[in-house]
Amino acid sequence: MRNKGLIIGLIIGVVVVAAVFGIINALRSAVVVIQVAPTNATVTIGGKSYENGSYRFFPGKITAIISAEGFDSKTVDLQLDVNSQNKILTYLNPTNGDYSFYEKKENINSLNILLTANGFIGGVANEKQERFSTDQDDSADDFIKKIQIKNKMPIKFSQCGKPATRMNCNAIQIDYDYDEKCGNSLCLIIKSRSEKINDEIKEGVRKELMKVGYKLEDYKLSYSRKEF
Repeated sequence: MRNKGLIIGLIIGVVVVAAVFGIINALRSAVVVIQVAPTNATVTIGGKSYENGSYRFFPGKITAIISAEGFDSKTVDLQLDVNSQNKILTYLNPTNGDYSFYEKKENINSLNILLTANGFIGGVANEKQERFSTDQDDSADDFIKKIQIKNKMPIKFSQCGKPATRMNCNAIQIDYDYDEKCGNSLCLIIKSRSEKINDEIKEGVRKELMKVGYKLEDYKLSYSRKEF
């Protein structure tokens, strides 16, 4: 009988604990979706660390401190209403001002969050709509303009001597993508019939980029020979 009483007591205890947790969880009616770049950033709220994901909080004001090594930290304040859906969508800026971290292929998810926060739905292939970042940060605008060159690609042109025969013309193509020759980063990928890239080809590429509002000096280059 004593054992039976202990078992019943344990069952009642479990039920009570479950009920309490259920009530507490129900009170955490405000949902916060955390989406920050870089993806390894730490988001600290109320002394507890969070990663990208969806979480429930008690209604009220929360302060999120976002940090990552090599980046400037950010503080974001949110007022959470009952049964509300909220977001922390933003990105951190490199302390040294060098955004090349976001250009590396292994950091594509971080780049996509940065672009999404700045209104580029679907990545670099779409036109900017509106800024979606929680803090309306525009620090990365110059960097984003640089990588939006992808919208202009590919660019094809020819350099011809006289007479302008097929044998006397060099077909040149410019693309923008990841390439191991650029350290597996986003870069200009140049192809032509020439064995090596020369000053004439570079000058032609420079002029073609200027036509669409970009500077050759802003990009890493990859070159390869190809028959068109």
